[in-house]
Amino acid sequence: MKKSILTLTSLLGISGISYAQNLECGTPDLSYEQFLSQRELADRILAKNANLKNTQLITYVAVQAHLIGTDAGTGYASANNLNNALSELNRKFAAFNVQFYFKGTDFLYYPNSLYHSGDQPDSETLMFSQQNSSNNSMNLFLANSVKRGGSGVGGWSYVAPSSQSFNITWVVNGQLDDDKTTPHEFGHYFGLSHTFNNSTNATVSNRELVTRNFSEPLPRLSANCDTKGDFICDTPSDPRGLTNATTSNCAYNGTAVDANSDMFAPFMNNLMDYNFCPPYSFTAGQYSRMQNVGLPIVNNSSSFTLNAPETPQPVPTNITSSTSDYTNQFALNWTDNSTVETGYLIEAKAEGSTVYIPVKGVMKNAVTANNFSKLTAGTKYNFRIKASNTKTNFSAESALIQFPALCGNNNVTSCAPNNATDANWNIENVKVTQNSTVLVQNLNTNCSAGSVGNYYATHIANLAAGSTATVEAKAKASSTGSAYTAYVKVYVDWNKDSIFDEITEKVIEKSGFNGMTESFLIPPATATGSYRMRIALSTSTSGFAGATSCRVSFGEIEDYQLAITNGNLSIRENETEKTGIYPNPVDEILFIKSAVKYKKFNIYSAEGRLVLKGDVEYNKINVSTLEKGYYIVELSDSSSNNVKHKILKK
Repeated sequence: MKKSILTLTSLLGISGISYAQNLECGTPDLSYEQFLSQRELADRILAKNANLKNTQLITYVAVQAHLIGTDAGTGYASANNLNNALSELNRKFAAFNVQFYFKGTDFLYYPNSLYHSGDQPDSETLMFSQQNSSNNSMNLFLANSVKRGGSGVGGWSYVAPSSQSFNITWVVNGQLDDDKTTPHEFGHYFGLSHTFNNSTNATVSNRELVTRNFSEPLPRLSANCDTKGDFICDTPSDPRGLTNATTSNCAYNGTAVDANSDMFAPFMNNLMDYNFCPPYSFTAGQYSRMQNVGLPIVNNSSSFTLNAPETPQPVPTNITSSTSDYTNQFALNWTDNSTVETGYLIEAKAEGSTVYIPVKGVMKNAVTANNFSKLTAGTKYNFRIKASNTKTNFSAESALIQFPALCGNNNVTSCAPNNATDANWNIENVKVTQNSTVLVQNLNTNCSAGSVGNYYATHIANLAAGSTATVEAKAKASSTGSAYTAYVKVYVDWNKDSIFDEITEKVIEKSGFNGMTESFLIPPATATGSYRMRIALSTSTSGFAGATSCRVSFGEIEDYQLAITNGNLSIRENETEKTGIYPNPVDEILFIKSAVKYKKFNIYSAEGRLVLKGDVEYNKINVSTLEKGYYIVELSDSSSNNVKHKILKK
């Protein structure tokens, strides 16, 4: 439905507003007296209604969305973004059992370029908001530009409004779905101040101190976090606005001090600050404030309610998924059986959990959703879907679905099909060997489509847990023997979650002319099964930074299978009574006690990566350069017989 804008000419004063974002914001601070007034009002409401103290009950809050466009009816906020923002609100506010749904069967649309561009005085904007606001829901106004006092902001909202005149929240279109701005403004609506509230107050005693000790010895001042700042003690004092209160790359590096000469250490990812440093969150104290102050006030006003009727309608059915390995694509599909939905909200429950979590919102008439940034790779989920203008009218639960597809190579500057003469940066030859026996050989493979070669099903290396294997990966050399320096990483997906962890699953990192040859250890505790080994080769001048498990610059990715069996180690590998090493734990020098003359050693990290190798001299190995942790020491004699021992480096 389209709704025409009303003509507003009268003037109405405003007070007590908080408004935010675009990094800078002219929001007025909330005084302690104003906060006390709100808390006393909430206490009176709670005292009259004991049911409101039951924090286990879910409060459903209706939201009327007001979309403002140009005179031509263009430039409205994205319905996809609006539904996804509602999903994120439900995710963030679930911690104190508040959930949101849209009012009506469509949003309200206002074609007016003046309000779309923010080019109206604050008084006119306020009157427009009041004239068009619903009195049985929250009112969320969305425009291309939102201004207060002539300056652009990301949004604004009254703090815990008790009157319909102030039942108003504004958010700029461009920040609607950034996971920060809309929850921030709704935080104001439910009673929260900025974390830096009064941080630059001209009266220093009105500023929040860093200390949380309420019994500081004189002459130090005791904590005042309950009466200053945002009046919440689990949010550190935030010096934003003070001289020398600087930040860099989402880290506070300021030198400003408080009245006790204490250095500040503010959070950088709180939803009520102005740092865009995800992941964003509220604290327990902020949730408690919203639960016990803001919610009772806005949900018990004498001039408005938040309980607009939900819209009855049939639920979605036939939830399925589609994935495509190496393209990073995952899509959830369903049948849309409604004609009156405002959009759809998708929730997911991880395998083994009992809790559904909002993960995505999409526009009306949608029958598929993708780009699920809130899900964990390698995890199986049940999904359910409801219309965004309903409370609990969910679809049936889907079967378990694994997320996501296996990642590919997310880089456009990778290999290209080469000619027979010139050097190239594709993986040309791969060998996996053990004790000179070739287990896998893949030669002259050229550049694979998408710069990812999938040989998992066809090239399989059979190995035993606790044994070592050698990987050779070479790029394409020219006909005259010239080649690039290759930076190679090899990963094994030990936990089978479709993610190649840079710390726990990288078994080789080595560079060399045109490629490398290196050994790694199959950890002795590895269970019998099939494991994906991924080789990432880059010839980029950025070195190893150019080669990651899902992205290589000027290179290629190839996948192979390791078929691991876990039986007992060989007799020789278990002959600890004939070969001993000491001390264990070890700090610097590891001694070998054996009748066998061992020539060489390899030391592997717990995940199987070769971290140190060399010749055994005088039955000693210097391990002082190793970091603390567990390692496997492999000793080899002149006949290539070997034994392995587990050590702890102190």
